Amino acid sequence: NVPGARDAIVAGKNGLLINDPQSGEELAETIRPLLDSDLRDSLSAAAPASVEPFQWPAVLARYERELISSLH
Repeated sequence: NVPGARDAIVAGKNGLLINDPQSGEELAETIRPLLDSDLRDSLSAAAPASVEPFQWPAVLARYERELISSLH
């Protein structure tokens, strides 16, 4: 649960987040549900669309729009 990751990840929908990366107990508790293949499949299926807004073509398009609008 760090900047960047928490911007793209919705816990339980497209990934999992932990608050204390030093806590082995929290990590184990968080990833234990991944033993369920349906959950793994669901998270995997949702992941690509979740990161699309952060890929370079999308970032560049937003940057260009902002640049053009600031010139007017």
